[in-house]
Amino acid sequence: MIVCYRMTRLLALIAVVLCLCACATEGERYQRNARQVQVGKNVRLPQSEIDEIVRAVSRESMFPILYISRWKSERGDDIAVYTDLSHGPQRYMVYHVTKQADGQWHIFRHAEGSVIFGDIR
Repeated sequence: MIVCYRMTRLLALIAVVLCLCACATEGERYQRNARQVQVGKNVRLPQSEIDEIVRAVSRESMFPILYISRWKSERGDDIAVYTDLSHGPQRYMVYHVTKQADGQWHIFRHAEGSVIFGDIR
């Protein structure tokens, strides 16, 4: 009985350690996302601004960023960032970001989606 209890505790500890090791840091997520993100032709932002958007979403999401898009809305120009929630059937988390008075990009809304809108540059 004691051996079984110790073995269970050891296996639980190993599972926690493996889980923590598998989690990427914010910096690692940013680097991965900056390398692979696709940006819509209509976004028309300098690379430094796109990098800031990727950084803002990388802080919030552990999923890979797939696409950044811009479209007209009642608020004006909106930027949407799509992250991959699953590989099949395809589902996305859509983060809507805006540049605030402090000069930084902030997420003002997010929701699950299943369609990406925009043209890739």
